[in-house]
Amino acid sequence: MIVGAATACIALAAATTSAGAQATSASAQVAPTPQYLPITATATIAGQKIALEVAATPEQRRTGMIGRPQLPLKRGMLFVFDPPEPATFWTKDINHPLDMVFVYKDRVRKITPSAPPCETEICPIYGRGADPVQYVLELRSGAAKQLGIKKGSKVKIEFKDPA
Repeated sequence: MIVGAATACIALAAATTSAGAQATSASAQVAPTPQYLPITATATIAGQKIALEVAATPEQRRTGMIGRPQLPLKRGMLFVFDPPEPATFWTKDINHPLDMVFVYKDRVRKITPSAPPCETEICPIYGRGADPVQYVLELRSGAAKQLGIKKGSKVKIEFKDPA
């Protein structure tokens, strides 16, 4: 679930209401269904092209990478914030560590490398702070380093035209 208006999540976000707490509790009892989105965008960073699934709707953002196997090196999931806003993520129900790349004004603002899966009800929150972001890319653990992505790297996102 999204935590406040300015927050997205990788899995199910930490609940701030009793209804949200109930949903989180219910999700712990039933294995979430993984989502597989089409590749609808490409990021070019540090000379590397990364094929991206775009989590465009609130439900797609809430589900994120829950229950998914590890992605190939040059694949990821893109979260779009329009207008830019602060965004926080967690790794509840994620099966493997993830790199999170926070982007603002077409530059990498921050990288959270190898955020581990969270298997408890209380999980670490990543991306905290008041700085807005345009995009957050989730990549397999270690991909940012392997692909030469660094804080300050230029980012170009291209969206495919709908068919």
